[in-house]
Amino acid sequence: LSRTLISTNPSLLPHSTASNCVAPLMWCISESKDNLKEFEALMGLTNLLSLGDETISDRVAKSLHCIEYAQFSSHLMVRRAATEAMCNMVYHEKLVKHLCSNDGEKLRLWLAFAQDEANDFETARAAAGGLAMMVSHPELAKLVLKEKGLLIMAKVLKDSTHDDMRIRAIHCIKTLREFQQSGEQ
Repeated sequence: LSRTLISTNPSLLPHSTASNCVAPLMWCISESKDNLKEFEALMGLTNLLSLGDETISDRVAKSLHCIEYAQFSSHLMVRRAATEAMCNMVYHEKLVKHLCSNDGEKLRLWLAFAQDEANDFETARAAAGGLAMMVSHPELAKLVLKEKGLLIMAKVLKDSTHDDMRIRAIHCIKTLREFQQSGEQ
């Protein structure tokens, strides 16, 4: 199932089929204990989440902890795939609440990943992309600022040799500065 969903355009699937794929993928992510299976399930899930379908996102949101746990994997491809899956949920209300919990403690992981380009470029790129989307949400922007996200993104901009990382950092910096200037904090 995972391999099929990685290579299939999910918009070609009937809605019920796509929606019913979530549970087996989530089971595989949380129970398989096999890095290849976890990676493939996360990539299949990322593909499904790219549809932006509320039903699919709601089903995934019930098990956010499974995806977040995979972000701590020692296997770099699993970590990246989990971060990419979460990126496709950035605007979901449950993920926003999750990221805001414990005074933004969860955002520290994303900021740490974003500045670890030298050790894990793919995850750093995914995390920086997620942060670029997150900072458009006022509550998340406030917490990113609190966690010194503006300084971290400036460091990413200064130190990165990859244009896609620099673009993500520039977007974060621009959006956070506009947020500061609007006085919403």
